[in-house]
Amino acid sequence: MDKPIVKLYEHRISSSDDVIEKLNDDDYKNNQKILSGKKLETREDIKLKNDLNGILTIKELRSGIEISPTSHIGTVEFSEFIVKVSPKYSMKPKNINILLDYILDVKPPIKINFVESSINVEKEEKILLVDVMINSLVQQCELLLKRGLLKTYVVHEENVSFLRGKLLIKEQIQNNMKKNTKFGCQFDELEHNNLENQILLAALSSSHNITNDNELKRKLRILMYQYSTFTEHIPILPQDFEKIMYNRLNQHYETAHDLSKIILESSGFREYRKEKRIKIKPFFINMNDVFEKFVEKLIRFYYSKYTKYEIQPQKTTKSWKSDNFQDKNMRTDILVDETGSDKKFILDTKYKESLSPNDRYQIGFYIHEFIQKEGTALLPEFKEKGISLSPPTPKTKEEWNEDIQKYRDNHKGFDFIEEDGELKAIMKNDDLISVKKGIELKLKRININKIVEMIDEGKIDKSLHDEIGKFIRKDMQVKFIKT
Repeated sequence: MDKPIVKLYEHRISSSDDVIEKLNDDDYKNNQKILSGKKLETREDIKLKNDLNGILTIKELRSGIEISPTSHIGTVEFSEFIVKVSPKYSMKPKNINILLDYILDVKPPIKINFVESSINVEKEEKILLVDVMINSLVQQCELLLKRGLLKTYVVHEENVSFLRGKLLIKEQIQNNMKKNTKFGCQFDELEHNNLENQILLAALSSSHNITNDNELKRKLRILMYQYSTFTEHIPILPQDFEKIMYNRLNQHYETAHDLSKIILESSGFREYRKEKRIKIKPFFINMNDVFEKFVEKLIRFYYSKYTKYEIQPQKTTKSWKSDNFQDKNMRTDILVDETGSDKKFILDTKYKESLSPNDRYQIGFYIHEFIQKEGTALLPEFKEKGISLSPPTPKTKEEWNEDIQKYRDNHKGFDFIEEDGELKAIMKNDDLISVKKGIELKLKRININKIVEMIDEGKIDKSLHDEIGKFIRKDMQVKFIKT
């Protein structure tokens, strides 16, 4: 018998208690039934709960279990149920794949065509998010093999029979004392056994441990064998990715490395899971990072034909003088500089429904420090389903009015309209102006589904350019130049 699936959305609590954040949502009522009476009793479940700290908060209540997701989407399997977290905005499952494809610059685009999928949790796509990422990595690694793997000069320090490269004095003295007739030398050798290829082999191996898709496993085994004939398998750490400086010789590795980093970072706590009842390995992606990279890619496209605009993502600038505090810097998400001018476009991405007071003060500080008069906060466009205004039985009119008020209270960033017998939530789009300095903070929303569908249809042209222009500051807008 298949395990029941707890369907969640980011930052939406589901519980065995009556904690349903979206009224009249069948998924949340179903979650309540699944989580009622459940306990995390196995050692694997308890360890997994601890490992998921910061991704899912899991509390054990008297009535069962309460699960609170953060901004990560993905799937994880416990011994009694499966948890699937989806984006909190209305986004088609197919569009998530296209979005990740676009951000990572995967070419050719991801093609989901597996012969046999052993796990089926995603009703719409019949495939797990992790398998989509792994399939893309497989494609990139196959393309790199066809093109020819990168060779770089690797430094060796060895005792050799003839003088080669640089003679190491210390090693040579030791050789003389031991009556070793070889030379202690340091030399460079052009070979495939470099960090660029070692990262890919480690990611392929980790992918083989994560996926349960039989066709993917077969492809991964072939690639692991092929790559192992060129490079050795070593543990890869997060800081290893920072050691690689991309240039014209290794630029074509960047997409494969981006995919590898996501897979390796997300698989760090999976290796111990050996319980046969658990087939799905936990895999989550932080949508905060996805949204920020998505916006950065759109901004780069918008200004791509204008050399006088310089896009600086995650620009770190010293902002405080202090002998005590270590962190004296500020870091904007995206800063667009116009060469030969004082004009700057400050864009801060916030993957949330509304700005908090801290968000407003943070962006205001950026505007002040860069001596500008305007900055933009870019948020996703959310759509709420709304609730029926006609109270269903057995609720009384008073009880239903209480539900409506609760709905309003839980959606502070929305205005409300009555449409077709439903109360619908429309996101507020408030701009702010500081009282004394006249600094203006623009709040813009991006329709992710609309832009992703334009990308999927190949409309990376004036249509996409004009759509992006809707959230570009007026004095920083540019015309579309046809190639």
